[in-house]
Amino acid sequence: MSELQADNPRPSEYALGGGVFAVLMVLALGAMGLCGYLLWGSRGAGVAGCGEGSGCGTVLTSPWSKWLGIPVALLAMLVYADIVAGLLLLRRADFAPFPGAQRLVRFWLVMLAAALLAAAGWFTWVQAGVLHAFCPWCLATHSTGAVLALLLIGTLAPGPRSGLGAGAAGVALVAVLAVGQVLRPAPTYRIVDFAGIHIEAGRYPIVGDPHAPYLLVELFDYTCPNCRVLHHYLKEAQARFPGEFATALGTVPLEPPCNPIIADTDPIHAHGCEYARLALAVWRAAPGKFAAYDDWLNTGEAPPPVAAAQARAAELVAPRTVAEVLSDGWADAFIRQNVQLNELLRQRARQRGVLVGDGVPTLVLPDGTLMAGRPATAKEFLDSLGRALKRARAMASTRKAK
Repeated sequence: MSELQADNPRPSEYALGGGVFAVLMVLALGAMGLCGYLLWGSRGAGVAGCGEGSGCGTVLTSPWSKWLGIPVALLAMLVYADIVAGLLLLRRADFAPFPGAQRLVRFWLVMLAAALLAAAGWFTWVQAGVLHAFCPWCLATHSTGAVLALLLIGTLAPGPRSGLGAGAAGVALVAVLAVGQVLRPAPTYRIVDFAGIHIEAGRYPIVGDPHAPYLLVELFDYTCPNCRVLHHYLKEAQARFPGEFATALGTVPLEPPCNPIIADTDPIHAHGCEYARLALAVWRAAPGKFAAYDDWLNTGEAPPPVAAAQARAAELVAPRTVAEVLSDGWADAFIRQNVQLNELLRQRARQRGVLVGDGVPTLVLPDGTLMAGRPATAKEFLDSLGRALKRARAMASTRKAK
């Protein structure tokens, strides 16, 4: 008979006392609140002291902040929620739905406590040994979790055999997380910053290596001649600086139906909204095929006929239809957000004394500078980008040195 089943304690035998329960609950809820704040901030709201260029920002936007695409902060919240639920069950003096129930809850809580200690060690090592940057909020969460874990183990640890089993199970959970992060790293979606405007590039289609150390953000229109030229400049840049950057693309059609800032339609920008919707449909339904479709739309001096673009998109999103992919209106909402972002970026640039006009293209470079319009030649663009990458590397070196 296992230790979990060996005894059938009286209902009140393992009920937590009021003082111990209160301390454990405060720690668990506090750690869960910290995780919630980090999760909320990582979705674009921002975390205090964690802007672009800070060690904290480096940690929160690194591939190590996710596991198989899932934010680590969300996983931690679920662990703390489990601990809160377990503590509430043990607080009940009459909790005995079946023999060994309280022992099972104790085993589960000790397993989670061991996982918290292992996770604190793993992520502290990642910050110190891999990223060479520290996130105070993360360290506060790990510290709170470690104290909670030690108290849980000291208060609730079952017999030696079950205790070792619970500890091994908890460490194994973190081992699975660590192996997943090493073998399947999350794409490097940094928070790109310009003058205090934070752009979460992970919400945009990415062209280029998503694990590249630096990101550009381009706001553009498929019908815009200057944008089309810039597209080819960026292709040359990928060849000039292989593996150094990727580009996050935000469509800003210069056509009234989806851009409320534009009053009248210039014939040259006709169907801009439709091209943008089609590209977004391909990205949503078949993200691996987006880059090729985007390049095809940008081939030549003008976009392909709308009917051809629709037919190509239909092939790529099959077996779904384009209408099904766009049925919830998300693409139009996404475009409106891009329009607002483009206006905000240009307004902020003007406030800083930078002479910029209206429209697109708008490019946020890796060093946090803004390029409005396109350079006259590919060489001018490549030189500007090269200087921006050099400054971005210097900024990264400074962060590591700290």
